[in-house]
Amino acid sequence: MRKEVAFTCELPNGIHARPANHLEAVCAQFKSEITLRNLRNNNEGSAKSVLSLVGTDTLLNDPCSLIIEGDDAEAAFDVLAKYLQEEFPHCDEELVVMDEGDVTLPQSLMRHNPTLIKAKRLSAGIGKGKLVRYSEVELSLFANAVSAMSFDEAKQQVTVALLDKAELASGQEKEIINAHLGILKDEALNEAVANCVARGDTLAQAVLKAVEGICATLLQSSSDYLKERVLDIKDIALQLLIAAHPEMNVSTDFTLTEASIVIANDLTPSQFLGLDRNHLKGLILTQAGSTSHTVILARAFNIPAVSGVAVEECAAQEGELIYIDGGLGVVSPEPSQHVVTYFERAIWLAAQMAKKESQFVNQSGKTRDGKEIEIAANIACTVEAAPAFEKGAEGVGLFRTEMLFMDRATAPDEDEQFNAYKAVLEAAEGKPVIIRTMDIGGDKPIEYLNLPHEHNPFLGYRAVRIYRNLSACFTPKSARFCVQHRLAKPR
Repeated sequence: MRKEVAFTCELPNGIHARPANHLEAVCAQFKSEITLRNLRNNNEGSAKSVLSLVGTDTLLNDPCSLIIEGDDAEAAFDVLAKYLQEEFPHCDEELVVMDEGDVTLPQSLMRHNPTLIKAKRLSAGIGKGKLVRYSEVELSLFANAVSAMSFDEAKQQVTVALLDKAELASGQEKEIINAHLGILKDEALNEAVANCVARGDTLAQAVLKAVEGICATLLQSSSDYLKERVLDIKDIALQLLIAAHPEMNVSTDFTLTEASIVIANDLTPSQFLGLDRNHLKGLILTQAGSTSHTVILARAFNIPAVSGVAVEECAAQEGELIYIDGGLGVVSPEPSQHVVTYFERAIWLAAQMAKKESQFVNQSGKTRDGKEIEIAANIACTVEAAPAFEKGAEGVGLFRTEMLFMDRATAPDEDEQFNAYKAVLEAAEGKPVIIRTMDIGGDKPIEYLNLPHEHNPFLGYRAVRIYRNLSACFTPKSARFCVQHRLAKPR
């Protein structure tokens, strides 16, 4: 049977790794072959492969078609037609990209005739610290390496490491880690590596060839955003190669011991996340673009960042104190005392503004005519609770408990769930918390539950209806008892 769903891409950044990961998860429920065809450029890719989807170079407003062929094509059509219309357009948001126009530098700075390096603005804020050059590991280091480990074993190691990071992550960090997990299990990457190994290549050679082919496809994209996904592919490749060749003792660990401005050609997301953010005060990246996942993370953690500065331009200042201004797009490599005074004053003023704004954090939200509005936070994991309350949330409007069950091989037991809910309630300190029924099924399949294929799973066997199948997740005590009774009595 053959069915086809026509749709227009409404994603502001096109189909990149994160939305592709969402679409792949829905398509993976069905046995049918599902192909996405971009009608603008006639590119095609398997909808069950994140990298194949990204390789279609699908941009905002591109006319597209999902072609479904197989025994369960009708069921897949019903689910995907609804999903593409109601949910897929909302699985990504437009990135906040800093205006790339010229900036007039303040006279209070320029009157001191500062030595400045102009740069592209990526993440606002002023950073002060010792300039440190990042030591990068090149993929070519593994070109002649031979491993006793299989590709599946290497993937398993990297997957476990990423899942461990995902449990502690939230927001953009968690989204990017999940996108990397999607790349790791991608059928296009796996088939490319398997084919190379079958032809006699070593595992390292196979990974390098597969990555080279995938990156070449991405670099042909008309979207700068998609071109910048090359770094994510290389990130995963490096993690795989390090896992497969422990005998080489290659490490991406990079230790910061004091307030530092890090300069590098570019940083992968995992390299950025490995830096001590207590000491990381700014980034100078030679090649990064505004939509690099590393830059997105820098904004999320309020780390000032600029790009377009060659490492050689600052080589003489390594180990010396410098300033960067992500809002103005400048690096001050040799600040005079007057320039130091300017930046220190600017840092002090920013701190005073933040302090002034913090006075309103605990005030209730009101309209101009005096009507009060509750400001609550939606959270997906426990670590998001405390920052939300620190920013003035009056409660948790929605705790998405299904995230406890996703991206893992087995269900969480009662104790794990109890501790997760307990941590949020303790952070709330008496403020209301709404804990949602586990929203599994439909667009959130979980392999270990073996949910049946349905004509319309969004209205079928999902959420509260699958509780009977969760006996392995709970002791005889009910979920209601766990929430209402156990959480009321501290252990």
